[in-house]
Amino acid sequence: MTGQEPSAKLSESILEELWFGEDDSQASDEQAAASFAAAMADLEGLRPFSEVARRVLDEVGNPNFEIGRLQAIIEQDPALATKVLRLANSAAFRPREPCGSVKQAIMVLGARTLGEVAMSLSLMAMFSDASGVGRAVRDHCASTAALVRTLSLQRANAGTATYIVGLLHDFGKLLLLQAQPATYLKIHGHDISEPDTIHVREREVLGYDHAVLGAHLLRKWGLPDPIPKIIAWHHQPTRAYAAGGAVALSVALIRLAERIDHILRASPEPSGAVLAHVAQATECQYLGFSARDLQRFWDELQEVHREADQLF
Repeated sequence: MTGQEPSAKLSESILEELWFGEDDSQASDEQAAASFAAAMADLEGLRPFSEVARRVLDEVGNPNFEIGRLQAIIEQDPALATKVLRLANSAAFRPREPCGSVKQAIMVLGARTLGEVAMSLSLMAMFSDASGVGRAVRDHCASTAALVRTLSLQRANAGTATYIVGLLHDFGKLLLLQAQPATYLKIHGHDISEPDTIHVREREVLGYDHAVLGAHLLRKWGLPDPIPKIIAWHHQPTRAYAAGGAVALSVALIRLAERIDHILRASPEPSGAVLAHVAQATECQYLGFSARDLQRFWDELQEVHREADQLF
């Protein structure tokens, strides 16, 4: 056994295919799995999904699934049922009428989204007791998810996993805060809301960033592509835009949502100059949103942002 730090081992092996574009992804994934176990030793007993969430996944994966059976599974977990209802009734999902039952919520969300929601809410429940910086990160994730979903409705080809990638985009930060709180707070202090800067310092100190770390675990735990790749690349926009398709579009949505979340937390009513500045951002131009477009749906963005933190 060498004296090498676990974080250094992790930086050498963690899914280089996601970060550097290596072809031999299977070999690097095996190395990452081994080094991750050492680096995250104080997360012993970590169970990413509840039993109910696993059963939901199994059920929605069955082409002949029954809504009644799915409803019965969800209702076995009152906390999950409450969050599913709250999400289905949120402005982000725009229900035509209020959902008063889990069955109605299933109809609003759809089976695939429901399965992803169950996974994501189960993952975020690992940090239900987060406070301080952890709470700020968790609230930012919830707000970004709602904003990504709302922005995606302005695009015809945004895909179905937009809420999920928004919710989990900073999952790696929560893992680092839980596993190495002293080190992570030294990296960031308490100001971690500024978008698109923190990952640079993470790479300097740790050798990897929260995006690639979170994506590695989500892939290991079975979240389907392209969700892990979108999360891994949300601080690598040039690479994402070159790839095109759902990955590029989702990365642009996450980056714009993060920028808007930062603005809304500072001032719910930004000036025209602020919106004009946002419209000049690469992600906004990629999505084709002008300052006038942002102004047009700003009230809706404010509404979903206000209620997003209540999900957790």
